[in-house]
Amino acid sequence: RPATPTEPGGAALAEVRRVSAARTPAEVLNIAADADDAAMQKAWKRLVFMLHPDKLMAHSDAEKASAAQALHAIHQAKQDFKESAQASGAVEVPEKLEAAGKPLCTRNSPGQRRYEVRWVVPETSDAARPVEKFEVYGPRCFGHAGEPMEWVLLATLPKLEGCFIFVEESPSQQEVMWAGDRVRVPAVPLTVYACNGRGRSEALYFMLPWLNKFPWLQGQESMLCGQCCTVQVMPAGKGDKVQCVACGVWSSPSSAAVVVRCPKCQGEALWDGSAARLDCRLCGRHVAVGLRAQQRPEKHRASGGSGGGSGGSGRCLGQSVPPTRHY
Repeated sequence: RPATPTEPGGAALAEVRRVSAARTPAEVLNIAADADDAAMQKAWKRLVFMLHPDKLMAHSDAEKASAAQALHAIHQAKQDFKESAQASGAVEVPEKLEAAGKPLCTRNSPGQRRYEVRWVVPETSDAARPVEKFEVYGPRCFGHAGEPMEWVLLATLPKLEGCFIFVEESPSQQEVMWAGDRVRVPAVPLTVYACNGRGRSEALYFMLPWLNKFPWLQGQESMLCGQCCTVQVMPAGKGDKVQCVACGVWSSPSSAAVVVRCPKCQGEALWDGSAARLDCRLCGRHVAVGLRAQQRPEKHRASGGSGGGSGGSGRCLGQSVPPTRHY
């Protein structure tokens, strides 16, 4: 038999039925549509106190489950009512946030990279510009010149949280990291906004050092011989002419420079320090062997050596690229 409002717990179950039938946040909280924040807070506290699980210990499991659903609806109604009031013009968007130091890389291992960014959380709440939450965004791709594009939401944080941890284990955050790897950008940007029902503050930008932070993103670029189409390492110096290792023709590095892309993931492939290997710096795929490295085993065998290499790759240095990634 259902409890009546005069029996212990009867009033709570009556509120559960009323909340279940409500259609708007104001109806859920049992307040006027134009109620002020104080009235809303008072109504919310009364309902939360009434439907607290400790007060429903004597009820059945089904009644407890219904009360839990009603309690969730009450919390959501409070948030929706506040955002609706703020959106109507009762407040302004929050002030722009201030950074609390520079981004900190706490782990730089492949597949487990981690950055921390921090901002100053306002000590007192500004009634005219309240902060309800923080949103963090990052670009999921970059243009050829390194400009960030297609910003996506990475995290929504409570208003008292002043730190975001950027981790490679998270799929959405990993996508942003790999986008920076693919183009080898000098820095990956993140933006943080303070938000309320009226809108977002101006963006706080964090520039995360990238290219020079991770060794496997570094290497020597390529150039293409215009005479025989041989791809070879771009010399580190800035000489006017470079002789092709295959045909001997002299070329200008500035006009012969090319970007070699991995056929698997479209990441940039770079040469290692010995110019022996051309490896993708994004997925770790081995793309090619340098011409000089191919010639070393032949010269070694011609001189009566025991053959230090196998598979025509010579004695190459190990690749400093991340482990194979799955796309």
